[in-house]
Amino acid sequence: MKLTDRYFRFPIKVYDGWELTKAMIKEEKQLESDPEEAQLELPSWVQCWQRVRPSEILGWSENFSRESNFEEVASKGGDMTMVETKHLGMLPCLWTIREFEDRLNIFYDKSKQVSTNSIKTSRFTRMVFFIKRMPHNFVSWLSDKN
Repeated sequence: MKLTDRYFRFPIKVYDGWELTKAMIKEEKQLESDPEEAQLELPSWVQCWQRVRPSEILGWSENFSRESNFEEVASKGGDMTMVETKHLGMLPCLWTIREFEDRLNIFYDKSKQVSTNSIKTSRFTRMVFFIKRMPHNFVSWLSDKN
């Protein structure tokens, strides 16, 4: 198993930090001058990938993007999932909550199967190593007992 195979991978939204800061400053000024008309205009974003160990994930919740309207969300559910992690905070995943859960379960089952196989292999390796280090007469004594 490769090191990177131990991390669960999911798509996230990434904004240009400087553009996002400028948008937030603009909104703050609008709030001061006319709170009724203030609206955050988020800059464009790109899809990137986040990788975390499954043990890093504390929880997740259904969410929706600004592109969705309330009627759609009420009838179909959210189009995003917010993933809460121990050290990275909240991450906006671009999958629906159902897709996130399905992929996380598949990843977990696959990694559990790999770890079980590696445990069996390591025990077998240790046992063979132990037998190889035993005195020859003791190994033949064990085989005579069976």
